[in-house]
Amino acid sequence: MKLPYQIYWTLLFKFIKFFALDVRVEKVEAHSNNQYNDLADKYAKESIDEDSIIFHDQILNFKALFKWNHLIVERDDIQLIKQIFEADNLNQFLNLNRNNLINNRHFFTLVDWKTSYRLNKKSQYITSKGDEIFQQLAIKIKANELPTLDNLHKRSPRLYPSNLQCQFCKNYTDRFKYWLKYAYAYGGYFLDF
Repeated sequence: MKLPYQIYWTLLFKFIKFFALDVRVEKVEAHSNNQYNDLADKYAKESIDEDSIIFHDQILNFKALFKWNHLIVERDDIQLIKQIFEADNLNQFLNLNRNNLINNRHFFTLVDWKTSYRLNKKSQYITSKGDEIFQQLAIKIKANELPTLDNLHKRSPRLYPSNLQCQFCKNYTDRFKYWLKYAYAYGGYFLDF
């Protein structure tokens, strides 16, 4: 049985067993003028301002209880670990020196991070080298980090001067649009890096 708040459910079942209570659970529609439902609503409203009851989880018979930052985890452990690693990877990516421009509070409010992560991640369950190369290319295109001469000049201006010409046409400087033009013309030769 997978229920949220498993500690409270376990505690409830222990109370029922310990006091030998006869409990019958019925589904009641909201606002149906059921006397017990109205009584439960009344008690819930009265207890809003009262102190919370603290349950000590030492009395439960769990073999393992997951906590994260002193909070009890009420979800699937594998999903929690997966989300922790995804958050850590995103944090490491944003802390790279090349991401200093986007690593500010204003930028974080402009980006829908859940959707961005889902769109950049081609396959959630199966990983392959092809998916990895596609994901790297997509991120490099979005971050404007393809190895064009402009970007190489930004990284090493002494090694790559700004007046270099395109290696294929010798007429234009190597800008991003020319890189894409030749990548498509040569059947994706440049996509394999």
